Amino acid sequence: MTRTEFNKLCRLQFGKRKKDERPPTDEQRHKMLLHVVRNRWPVHRALVTPLLDRAWLACCGYLYETGAFIHTSEHTITEA
Repeated sequence: MTRTEFNKLCRLQFGKRKKDERPPTDEQRHKMLLHVVRNRWPVHRALVTPLLDRAWLACCGYLYETGAFIHTSEHTITEA
C-alpha cells in the first residue's frame, strides 16, 4: 500500500467523507494496519479487525495501550 492510498483510506475512516462514499472494509483496514506496523507508527484501535491476530501485534512490540492507540515503547503518547 502506498502512502497516497493509505491517506485516502484514512480520510474515509477518520475524516470527513462525502455522502456516497463508504468507510473502508475490514480487508482495507487490515491493509492499513499492516502499513502502520511496517512503518512503526502507533495503531489506532479502529484499524484492529477480526482479521488480526493480537498475539502477532504483541510480537511486533505493540504492547502498550493509551487512549485510542496501541503502541510500542518507542512512542510517547499522552492522554489529553
